[in-house]
Amino acid sequence: MKDAFVELPEGIHTIGHQTDGYCFDNEGPSHRVLVGPVRIARALVTNGEWLDFIKDGGYANPALWLSDGWAAVQNDGWQAPGHWQDHDGEWRQFTLAGLRRSIPPCR
Repeated sequence: MKDAFVELPEGIHTIGHQTDGYCFDNEGPSHRVLVGPVRIARALVTNGEWLDFIKDGGYANPALWLSDGWAAVQNDGWQAPGHWQDHDGEWRQFTLAGLRRSIPPCR
């Protein structure tokens, strides 16, 4: 897709939740940071795309991780997101309603 990514120029940008509405605790407070030039996806990653990452060896490839993330993969033995579980080759997701066969519902 041509417009799947957007370029963000280097500079000081305000990040974090910036309105009075609801936000998760890790989205605030709003603050200004120096950001290098980046290219970021316009859409969220789907469960199907994350499953493809797992199947393609994403948790075994240090080139795909920042150093702190790779250290956590190695130290904690990560092989998938913490709320995902592999049950005999079928991925399940732990939700507020318990363990569900919901991976991947979308691509």
